[in-house]
Amino acid sequence: MSNNVQFVTTYRNYPKNYFNIFSNGFGETNNTQNENGFYFGVRINSDYGKFNIYYDIFNFPYSNYTNGFSSNGNDFLFNYENKLARNVKLNLKVKDEIKEIFVSENFRQIIGSTEKLNIRGTLDYNFSKSIFGKSRIEYVKFNEQNILEEGYLLFQDVKFKLSDYFTLTSRIIFFQTESYNSRIYEFEMMILEVF
Repeated sequence: MSNNVQFVTTYRNYPKNYFNIFSNGFGETNNTQNENGFYFGVRINSDYGKFNIYYDIFNFPYSNYTNGFSSNGNDFLFNYENKLARNVKLNLKVKDEIKEIFVSENFRQIIGSTEKLNIRGTLDYNFSKSIFGKSRIEYVKFNEQNILEEGYLLFQDVKFKLSDYFTLTSRIIFFQTESYNSRIYEFEMMILEVF
């Protein structure tokens, strides 16, 4: 649309009987079978920061190995980045995903839905040319048939670059989750250039 506003949309329709061992298509699953959907995305660069937003609505027309029935779902993401000051960068991310699944109710299987909401806020900042910090807070809510599970994460990183060959890093992290469904991922800093 312009240099500051970019819009993308796509439709996918992968037949049930399509099979290609080399495929890596765009979609909700890893393969290119039994899926159709619409994806809408927009990227906005403004004086107030960068906005990345997408909405994906998808359908599995036939039963699959995951659900055993035809199912629907949708996925929404809002990501905001802004440089608040010369040495401070903010990132705010909200992701909400809703899917149909089999759930147990009164000793029988019925079609229900799950919703997983992730909210994450991150601040990156430089105290000086050799001291860097990162703070993050994250919240996860998992809802399956009105049974709620929540997870929280809070961490603080500090990195001291003492020379080109020697760097000290430290992290303190607090987290609490109720189960695997409300899990929160966090990457360790053991890989070069992760921080």
